[in-house]
Amino acid sequence: MKSTALLEDVSTQIQARKNDCKIKSVQSIIDDANKANSYDIKWLCDRFKQSREQNPCLDDLTLNAHLKEKLIEDRSIVAIAKEFWLEKSERKLYWLNLRKLVTEKPFWGHYDSAIQMLDNHDKLPFPLFSPISGCFGDFPLAEVGIYFKNARMNRVITVYKLLLIYALCIIADEEDASDGEEKKTSMLSVKEQLLEDVLKNTQFVYPLEVPSVLNSKLSGCSLFRVSECGSYVLFPNSGYVFGGMVQAQAPHNRGLDCTSFTGWITGCGRPLTYLYEKVWQIKMGEAPGIKPEDKEIVAMLCDRHDVVEPCGSEVAEAGDILVWRHSDGSGHAMFVQSVVDSNTIKTVECTNYKDGHYEGFQERIVTIKDPNEGGREGILRPLRQDAYHTYKERSQVSLLIK
Repeated sequence: MKSTALLEDVSTQIQARKNDCKIKSVQSIIDDANKANSYDIKWLCDRFKQSREQNPCLDDLTLNAHLKEKLIEDRSIVAIAKEFWLEKSERKLYWLNLRKLVTEKPFWGHYDSAIQMLDNHDKLPFPLFSPISGCFGDFPLAEVGIYFKNARMNRVITVYKLLLIYALCIIADEEDASDGEEKKTSMLSVKEQLLEDVLKNTQFVYPLEVPSVLNSKLSGCSLFRVSECGSYVLFPNSGYVFGGMVQAQAPHNRGLDCTSFTGWITGCGRPLTYLYEKVWQIKMGEAPGIKPEDKEIVAMLCDRHDVVEPCGSEVAEAGDILVWRHSDGSGHAMFVQSVVDSNTIKTVECTNYKDGHYEGFQERIVTIKDPNEGGREGILRPLRQDAYHTYKERSQVSLLIK
C-alpha cells in the first residue's frame, strides 16, 4: 500500500511539474510578443528622433499637417484598392487585411484611428512620437476618441505603429524632394531605404503580398512597395495578420492568424478551421466530403491529432486545440491553456476576434461552446504536443507541411 501511495505521489509531482512547464511556455509566447511590440515602437521612435535631428526641415505644426493630409489621402487610395482587389483578384480573402486599414461602421479602420490619435494627441498619456507609457486599464486611450473606446492595448500599438511609419515617410519625402536627380537615379530613394529599414528592424510589420493588378491603384500609397519578389504593402500589426504565414527568414513570426499560430506550434502549416472540422468528423466515424485538393492535408492532420470526446472541460488538457465553426462558415482555433470550470477554459491564441477588442497573442476566458448561434465546436489533441510545451526550446520552425 505504501509503495502504491508513493508511486501515486511521485506521479502527481511529475504531472504538476509538466503542467508548470506548459504554463511557463505559454506565457513565454505572450511575453515574447509583448517585448517585440515594445521594441518595434522604440525603434520607430528612435528613428523618428534621429530623422528630425538630421533633417529639421519641418516644424511640428507643418509635420502634423502633412501627416494628416497623407493619412487621409492614403485612406482613400487603400479604400479603392480594397474594393478593386475583391472584384478582380482570385485571392479574395486576403483583402480582409486592407479592410482593417479602411473599414465600415460599426468597426473602425487603422487610418481613421491614427487620424484621431493625431488630432487628439494632447489627450495621450505620453508625448506624440515617443515610446508608449502611462497606459493602464483594459481600454487605456478611451479618452482620445470614439475609435479608442473599446481599443485594448494591442490595438493601440498597431495604430501607433502606423502613425510612426507615416511620420517617418513624411520626413523621407522631404529629403527625396530636396535631393538632386543624380542621387535619385543612382540609389534607392530615402523613402525606399526607410521602408527596407523598417522591415529589417521591426518584427510585427508584415510584408503583405498584393496581386499585381493592384499596383496602379496602390502606387501612391506610402506603405506600398514593388520589389524583385513582387508587390507588397507594409502592414503594421501587433501579432495578428489574416492569412499571415511563418516567414522563411527571421523574424519568422511577423504576424499570424489563429490557425497559422496553432499550425506553427504543432508543426502543421496553416490548417484552416474547416479542415480541423473534417478531422474531428472523421475521428468520430463520419464520412465528410473532402475536396481533392484538401485530401493530403486532412490525412496529415488526422495522423497528427486525436479527437477529444466528449467535447468538455472534464477531458480537456493544456495544449489541446478548441475549434469553433460558425454558422456563417468562418471559424476560430485556440489552444487550451487551463480549465476554468465545467463550461469554460483559459486560452492562448492569436486573435482579432470579431469586434477587434482583442488583437494579437492573447489569453482569454471563453466558453467551450461556440458563442455564435448555430455554431459547432470540437477539441483536437495534437500528438506533437512537445512543440507547444517546449516553445522556448525550439531551434527552428516548420515552414512547410511534411
